[in-house]
Amino acid sequence: MRKTGLTILGVLLLILILAVVQVFRPLPMLKIQPAVAAVPVSFTHMKLPTNREGVVLGDGAKTGLTILVVLLLILILAVVQVFRPLPMLKIQPAVAAVQAVPGTVSFHWPTTGQAVVGIEGVGLMGQYGPETPVPIASLTKMMTALLGVLIFF
Repeated sequence: MRKTGLTILGVLLLILILAVVQVFRPLPMLKIQPAVAAVPVSFTHMKLPTNREGVVLGDGAKTGLTILVVLLLILILAVVQVFRPLPMLKIQPAVAAVQAVPGTVSFHWPTTGQAVVGIEGVGLMGQYGPETPVPIASLTKMMTALLGVLIFF
């Protein structure tokens, strides 16, 4: 998390530096030369911003400054998000750890062998046959059962 935040912070800082360079670089000067027109047109009522030599200035500095301000705000928000403390989570269980199930449960037990039914948090629900340990039938069956439990539970 920290490395990702610092990487994003580095990229935003690089963008900010490039924006500053673009804002403060000299703009190309535009020279307006009169064109020969079929219909005489007068622009005397319009006042375009010019420098001392009479060259019209563009509004590139204003656009660049706007971009700089937006990038600076993005950078500030990124820094705040990376370094702000996260609130502590308060986790409470929705139900009690152990619940009693009302009534009785009856199972159809096998005629031979042994079986047990239990529910986590409730306990043992029923049992049939003696609890005698028996050797496993094959390692393959046990591995298949283990993978089934790991995948689905």
